[in-house]
Amino acid sequence: QNKMSGADMLRHALGLEGAVFSGGVSLAGEGWAADLLNSAADISKNVSTTPEGFKGELRSYQAEARTWLGFLDGAGLGGCLALDMGLGKTPTMLAHIRVSGGNGPSLVIAPPAVVTNWASEAAKFVPDLKVKVHHGPGRDSLNKIETMSRKFDLIITTYGTAVRDIEAIAKVEWDKVVLDEAQAIKNPTSETAIQLRKLNA
Repeated sequence: QNKMSGADMLRHALGLEGAVFSGGVSLAGEGWAADLLNSAADISKNVSTTPEGFKGELRSYQAEARTWLGFLDGAGLGGCLALDMGLGKTPTMLAHIRVSGGNGPSLVIAPPAVVTNWASEAAKFVPDLKVKVHHGPGRDSLNKIETMSRKFDLIITTYGTAVRDIEAIAKVEWDKVVLDEAQAIKNPTSETAIQLRKLNA
């Protein structure tokens, strides 16, 4: 009999640690870890390549990633979607935002070079989402950000703009915050990482 943390139990239950115990793994208990493991058991049953509100069809690995994100979301956990470049992380995340939305707006923070791509892919794959790009000298003033956030489902901005406008952006209760190219916060002592930890999602 081994005592493990909830995170360790989850890793073993999902097979992420390999078969280190002879005879397999049986987990029992009550509380948040047990609830989490019960939810994890349902993941494979809920995979859909045509999620509601998504225009198009996800590839099987995208559908599995979206389902995993949904599980993490339901458990109140964050996650990292680390597919190779060009394999469709943006549509996968847009599908997740569309399917699991409804608790306020989502915020995407991305490098300037991909902000336009996020907006165009949102228009293509989730056309019923109201999308706003918050970037550049013509962006809404700080005192209008809370009002703006109530009018849109998805707001896309850059790391630089988010840091500059952090006091106003941090007042919004975001449903989700997506950090594209999240190596921008890899160093927890960087100004960007410190400021973005103020976000409420």
